[in-house]
Amino acid sequence: MGQETLELQFGVYTGEVVDGKPHGAGNVVFHTDDLGGRREFHGHWVNGRREGEGRMVWTTGEEYEGGWLNNLQQGKGRHSFPSGHYDEGEWDQGLRHGFAVYYHPNGNREEATYVEGYEEGDSTVYYASGKVEKRVYEKGELNGPAIISWQNGDTFEFSYVGGKMEGIGVFHSHTGITEQRSYIDGICHGPATLHTPQGDCEERMYEEGKLHGTATFTSHTGDKEERCYVSGRLDGSAKYYYKSGAVETRIYENGVLQGAAVKQNTNGEVEERNYSNGKLNGKATVIYPDSSKEMRTYKDNKLTGPATLFAASGERIEFEYLNGVVHGLAKIKGGGDIEECNYMDGVKHGKAIYHWKAGHKEEFVYDHGVKTGPATLVGASGAKRVGQLKNGKWHGEATYTAQDGEVRSEQWQNGKRIGGD
Repeated sequence: MGQETLELQFGVYTGEVVDGKPHGAGNVVFHTDDLGGRREFHGHWVNGRREGEGRMVWTTGEEYEGGWLNNLQQGKGRHSFPSGHYDEGEWDQGLRHGFAVYYHPNGNREEATYVEGYEEGDSTVYYASGKVEKRVYEKGELNGPAIISWQNGDTFEFSYVGGKMEGIGVFHSHTGITEQRSYIDGICHGPATLHTPQGDCEERMYEEGKLHGTATFTSHTGDKEERCYVSGRLDGSAKYYYKSGAVETRIYENGVLQGAAVKQNTNGEVEERNYSNGKLNGKATVIYPDSSKEMRTYKDNKLTGPATLFAASGERIEFEYLNGVVHGLAKIKGGGDIEECNYMDGVKHGKAIYHWKAGHKEEFVYDHGVKTGPATLVGASGAKRVGQLKNGKWHGEATYTAQDGEVRSEQWQNGKRIGGD
């Protein structure tokens, strides 16, 4: 046995030779017109055939390194590709057969089983991102149910048909949100339904993988909104139907509420308002059924700031909202009279002054909306009464000072004078 060079039918052999045949360690450089696209082989030979460990290189850049028998891959081996992909598995008579692991250069890894060269049965893909996909092969093609699981607890259940996602898929978020989607030829396309753990629901449409078209959102509160998606984002006009029966016409821009909106209540009340970055902000105008008009201010979805009510009766009320409730200083003007008072959580409370058009002035106290406590009434003539109010009426002892300076005592009961000087 010695090192020789042989001219073979398929190429040039250099290595150990016995009885004129490659036997032992040797290398072959294949002819450039080799029909199998083989370039070279380094490995072990038995009686002119590749047998034992060896490495084949093809002109495509692919390589196989592993076991050989009767010129075919046999046993454990590794097949690599110029793209950086490679698999490690079992071979039988030149075909992959048995368990194999396929590695991607991006860090993904797939574990599968081969039967006579085709993937068959269950497969698991471990993505570099941490997600895991379990799926099924039929003669090398993905067919049947599959599920993807993420590290945060999200899951996606769907089916492959002919190697592509097809039919209904259901996404389950770890937050409790679920979405049922439709897939056609591997792309999310058609009707979908989203459910939240609170009980909200949205009937929506996908087009070529993106939310697109009309959608109906139903809140667990009973409210409902008809809206539209454009290329994955809420966009354009929408109508919001409140459980109370009120209807609001609003506008979405790039996924958020923006600009002018109009809300109409069942009693005929109409409010013109504005959205900024998804929240009610800025000036708003309310027209009441009796034609009264209120100018108000929103801040981050809540009535907060100055407001003015022009009542149909002619009164003008200037006041403040705080987090949706009338709160703080207020001035009420009507028929020439003016009342200056304070609101606390929507109710008049604290000191107040009332100016009559005729020139009278009364200083008193509100206790949760009711005039109760010390009061002073000064007439236009200069006469003055100092005493107590109870439930809006003079009650108890009072001191009256006449215009000429005369002072006398009074007794009142529920607004009626019952005694005194």
